[in-house]
Amino acid sequence: MRRVRTGGCPAARPTCGGHYPCPELVNPACADSPSGNEGRQGPDGGDAADDGHDDAAGHRRPLEGTLVLGPGRRAGDGHDVADQQRTAEGEDEPGQQVVAEGVHGSITPVIMPGAMAYRADVIRLRQVALVAADRDAVVAELCRFLAVGVCYEDPGVAVFGLHNALMAIGDQFLEVVSPTTGATTASRLLDKRGGDGGYMAIFEVDDLDRRVAQLETMGVRIVWKGDLPDIRGRHLHPRDVGGAIVSIDQPEPPGSWTWGGPWSAHAETDVVTAIAGGDVAAADPDAMRARWRELGIDHAVRFVPATARGEGIDAVDLVATDRSRAGEAVTIGGVELRLV
Repeated sequence: MRRVRTGGCPAARPTCGGHYPCPELVNPACADSPSGNEGRQGPDGGDAADDGHDDAAGHRRPLEGTLVLGPGRRAGDGHDVADQQRTAEGEDEPGQQVVAEGVHGSITPVIMPGAMAYRADVIRLRQVALVAADRDAVVAELCRFLAVGVCYEDPGVAVFGLHNALMAIGDQFLEVVSPTTGATTASRLLDKRGGDGGYMAIFEVDDLDRRVAQLETMGVRIVWKGDLPDIRGRHLHPRDVGGAIVSIDQPEPPGSWTWGGPWSAHAETDVVTAIAGGDVAAADPDAMRARWRELGIDHAVRFVPATARGEGIDAVDLVATDRSRAGEAVTIGGVELRLV
């Protein structure tokens, strides 16, 4: 299944200054000028083509003090790579497996001094998805509260009966998906939980194959797999994990994130600078916590008793730029957003 986005930033791509009603917000990631593409970067990580070394486990790692500037950036010209792809929603059905294939343009990562390099066994929360009946309304509220714009809207998710929008939070992402047809995992979850809510947690790892092999020994099924030149992802069957759809993804180079499109890290930080974690509601929080710990994914999550809505992601913690605002909270799209 081919999932391709074209480069650049077409006028049709929504920002909070565009067709989402968030006046006076401009997303630098969606500027058409070369300067609008400047500053695109991932978290601290290295270039696989540099003079790095192998660690004790045989993993290639870069030298200390390198930082890769993010996905789709060509060294020296500031333009986006034309062909990028993004993972999509796996249906919550046993045994389903979809493989994405496609061609990616060549990328020469830009490196800069001053950041620690990645090490083996990294796991980090990179993206949290919400599901909403009305995508545009929820995105507009998020834009207003967080003072951010939409960095990418992936047309490829239409194959799965969805449309979406992503917002960069530091170098992490909030995503809102909405079903455009009835027979989707997203539409079933809306019905099951009685409205909008949390949907998916996506973790960046640097040892995907090892983790998948271990998960399979624990009875965890893979419902979707995607292998692209610059990122590989695996969606875990929610019935084997509990609480949410979880994906583990390994980008190359580490810290890049193709799923975010042409994003700019730390470009819009007036209100928040990062996603700290969130709450997963469970019928038995202790049992679910033990299961996630057994699977090696109990990272940046807190397990709380489920309400009448049932199990799912119920809250997201965001690091407040203004420390005096820590403690503020608002509910948008069925999820409590808390400034911490």
